[in-house]
Amino acid sequence: MKYLMRLTITFTVLALCTHVPSANAGLHEESPCRFTQVTSRNGLSYNSVKCVMQDSRGYVWIGTYKGLNRYDGTRIKNYGRQDLGVKSDYINVLAEDSAGNVLIGTDNGIVIYDYRKDSFRQPLQAELLDDRIYSIQNDSKGISWIGSRAQGLFSYDPETDAVSKIDLKNPEGKLVRDIYRIVIDRNDKMHVAVYCDNLYRITSDFTMERLATSGKAGYFEKDDIEGLVLNPSSSNQMFIASKRHGLCRLDLRTGEVSVLVTLPADSRPVYLSENDGILWLATSSGVVKYSVGNGTCSTLKHDNADKFSLSDDYTTTAIQTSDGSLFIGTTTQGIDYHSPSQDIFKKFYKTTDGEPLEGSSICGFAQDRNGIVWVASKGNGLMTLDPGTGALARKNIKGLPETLNALCIDGDNLWIGYHKGICRLDIRTENVKSYPHFTVSDVDIDNRVLRIFKSSDGKIFLCTSVGVMAYDPAADKFRKVECLGDRAIEYMAEDGDGTIWVASYSQGVLAYDQFNDTVTGHWHGNSIPDMVSSVCLDKNGDLWAIGFNTGFYKYD
Repeated sequence: MKYLMRLTITFTVLALCTHVPSANAGLHEESPCRFTQVTSRNGLSYNSVKCVMQDSRGYVWIGTYKGLNRYDGTRIKNYGRQDLGVKSDYINVLAEDSAGNVLIGTDNGIVIYDYRKDSFRQPLQAELLDDRIYSIQNDSKGISWIGSRAQGLFSYDPETDAVSKIDLKNPEGKLVRDIYRIVIDRNDKMHVAVYCDNLYRITSDFTMERLATSGKAGYFEKDDIEGLVLNPSSSNQMFIASKRHGLCRLDLRTGEVSVLVTLPADSRPVYLSENDGILWLATSSGVVKYSVGNGTCSTLKHDNADKFSLSDDYTTTAIQTSDGSLFIGTTTQGIDYHSPSQDIFKKFYKTTDGEPLEGSSICGFAQDRNGIVWVASKGNGLMTLDPGTGALARKNIKGLPETLNALCIDGDNLWIGYHKGICRLDIRTENVKSYPHFTVSDVDIDNRVLRIFKSSDGKIFLCTSVGVMAYDPAADKFRKVECLGDRAIEYMAEDGDGTIWVASYSQGVLAYDQFNDTVTGHWHGNSIPDMVSSVCLDKNGDLWAIGFNTGFYKYD
């Protein structure tokens, strides 16, 4: 049979994700999310994160204590003080204006990222605002409203590209300077939290009215309000992140206040956001997830025994993006990121008994006739996984090594390959039989078994670093398949004609006729790289070969 080969695919991405079933839990229940950590090691400008924002183009902007970052889903691009053109690259707040540009609130004024010019600039009259920026919100007319630490309220009009100062006075006539949080409803009514003062409504003529709290006079007076979010289904309700009271809901018509979540005494709120009816409250002791629809809540917390939990309990921001991804900023550990794609697979990072799998390499699987999956690992030896219960258990069987390479089920027997050869486990009795060193012409050879292959008619073949060994059941021993030579064999696959395709580490792909014990084809060098890690037959009978760092190849 003659085979032709051509290169058809050169690149692939493989991902392993995590998922644990969700629980309807109280505040202190652990959340199911599993996170990927993004730090300066991955390209973040600084590990202390202050704010995160997704723009209308899908980019995620990350503000840190030292620099701005833009994430495009693959790469992180850093912008420092020189790029921004201001004295400070401490980024407090990020927002997108009505023109689609990014407003960047720093410790020393505001900077605009102009998408058309792919550059940063300051608006006209920027000298009016050289203070720490706390909050930026847009109204329906396209005006951006800016709250600052000591200079009060400002507006920015993208059409004129100018900043304007707005003087605000409280009901006692005192000039208000510390505008900490801003929220604007669909009717352009503005509400603000003045730092450690109170909550106010800003009227159309820019006078300030304290928000009434029915039956609870002065309820938010002198409180530290860290977040204001309007109820997405009712502009007459506002959610408030309060240092004194926790997460609250305020009816703006009646003044009625409801406490939704009480935080621990040693915890403080830091940031509040909303997406699709879910409130995310970043606190100094984890992140609270609250469902507006049914009132259930859970927490995301750091767990020393779980490397996929939050990296740090002291969180600074938490937002959910348009695709459902969750970005959580921390004070010292960068960004914790969770994607919905991580909910596709269930990840096992410890056994059912709590033994961690960190540092172990999973090298092979084999499923027996009862449905139990046997797992080979380097570091944790042999394990079993029950797909029905999800129980993962380590098998402590005398005579089995800790470092395993490959598994193959053969009836009630489990063949186990490791760095010193091959053994056979009777899975009913757990008796182990070890086989002597492989020999060629009475000389011991390398005994590492890399893979175990079982043909359609039940023959057992061992892929080793010095060729292929075939099992002789009558003699209960292994012989070397001489026609395949002394090549390091990585993988084997059988086609519908019974031809076994062999991937070698140094001499490409071979076609092995198992019935006549001969090699019928050999491809390497110009037609295919010499180093091939695997071969696979698809449902159409087409053969694919995978090179080491050279992509995919298909045989016609």
